[in-house]
Amino acid sequence: MSEPTLKYPRDALRDWWQEYTGHPPPEGGFGLIGDLIDTLFFASLAREEGHPALARIVYHHDGVQGLERTREHADFDSSQGPALAWTVIPFHPIRLTVNALVKLTPAAHVERTAIIVGPHDGQLHILGLARRSKSTDGGNVWVFSAPEPGFIVLHLAGEEIFRYERGQRLSPEQKFPLWKILHTDGLVRQTLERVCQNLVRTLTEASFFQWSNSGVSSLLYDLINTMVSTHHGGLIAILGTEPSTEKPFYSLSHNQSLHSELLRQATTAQTHALRLAFKRLPDDHSMLEEERAADEEARTAKEALDSLIANIGQLTALDNALLLGPDLKVIGAGFAVPTEADTPTVHVAQDLQGTPGHVYDINQHGSRHRAAAWFAFNNPGGLVFLVSHDGPLRCLIRPSKEEKTLLLWNLRLFEI
Repeated sequence: MSEPTLKYPRDALRDWWQEYTGHPPPEGGFGLIGDLIDTLFFASLAREEGHPALARIVYHHDGVQGLERTREHADFDSSQGPALAWTVIPFHPIRLTVNALVKLTPAAHVERTAIIVGPHDGQLHILGLARRSKSTDGGNVWVFSAPEPGFIVLHLAGEEIFRYERGQRLSPEQKFPLWKILHTDGLVRQTLERVCQNLVRTLTEASFFQWSNSGVSSLLYDLINTMVSTHHGGLIAILGTEPSTEKPFYSLSHNQSLHSELLRQATTAQTHALRLAFKRLPDDHSMLEEERAADEEARTAKEALDSLIANIGQLTALDNALLLGPDLKVIGAGFAVPTEADTPTVHVAQDLQGTPGHVYDINQHGSRHRAAAWFAFNNPGGLVFLVSHDGPLRCLIRPSKEEKTLLLWNLRLFEI
C-alpha cells in the first residue's frame, strides 16, 4: 500500500475548497488565501521568545472596516438581534511576511484575540488586532490558527471546517460546540433544565422575552470557560438532586446561591431597562435619565455576576471536583469523587439527543476521567464537565437510573 501524498497547506486547502464549495477556487482570490495559509504554516515552525510562534489570524476581504461590521452568525442569547462579533485595534498596514507574523504572535496570545489580515493594494497585509466579543461565534469570517507547529485549522462562525496536520488534510474533529450543546434543545440542555428547574422558572418570569433557559446556560458556559482558561485541568460535577452526605474539602459556609441571585438581579435589571426603552416614543426625551439609570443598574449587576463566576471558576484549579447542587448551588471545591476499580461503560454521543455511538475507553485517561465517569454513574440525572490540562473538554451524563451506561460528548470552545 502506497503512503499518502504529502502536500503543502496551500495545495491541501485548494483540494478541500473544491469539495466544500462544489466548484474550483477562484484563481485571483485564492492566491491571497494560499499565501496566507503558507505564511501561517511557516511561521508556526519558528520560535519567538523561546516559544513556538502559534499565530491566530482572522481574515476579512474588506479588512478592518469589514470586520468591524461583522455580526455573530447564530443569535442564541441576544434580545436585540445578532451582536457585533469583534472589537478591533487597527494598525497602519504592515506587509504580511513570516517574520512579521512571528514578531506579532505574542500580542495575540490573549484569550479570543487574533491578528487581522486582509488585502491592501493587491497584497496581504497585517491590519491590526481583533478580539472576539464574548458569547458570539465570530460571524462569517475565516479564522486560521496554528494550534501546534505545522498544524493549520480553519474555522467559520465557530465551526471547524478544515484541518491540516503533518502534510495531510484531515477530517474536522467530531466535537460539539459547548455553546450549542448548552443552548440548543438536546439531552444536555434538557438535563440542565431539570437540574435547574426552580432557577429557570424564576428567570423566565423575570426575563423581558421570557426565554426558558438562556441565562442558566450562559452562566454555566462562562463557568466552564473559566475552568478551561486556568490551564490546570478541572472537573465540574453537578448533582441532579439535593446532596445527602457529600462534603467537599473546601465547603462554602454561606452564599452558596449568590451567583443565582446575581443572575436574577441582572435579568430583572435588564428587563426594566428594555421596558423603558420600548415604552419611550422616538421624540420623547423625558425618560432618558431613567433609562440611563436602568442601563447602568443592568451593567453593574452583570459585572458583579461575571466577577463572581470568574472567582468560582478558579476553584476548579484545586485538586478534585468543584461540586454544584440543583440550581447550580455551589457546595464546595476539592470534592473527592468515590471510585471503584472497574469503570462504567461509556458510549460516545453521536448527536445532541444522545444517540449512543461506539464504546469509549475511559481508562486510556487518568484519575480525573475515572472520577468523572463514576460521578456520572452514581448520580443519574446529573452532569459532569471536565477538561484535561492539555485541552480536551468533555461532558458525561447517565440519563436515568434505568440506563446502565454513560454518554460522553466531546466538546470544544470557539477557537479564539
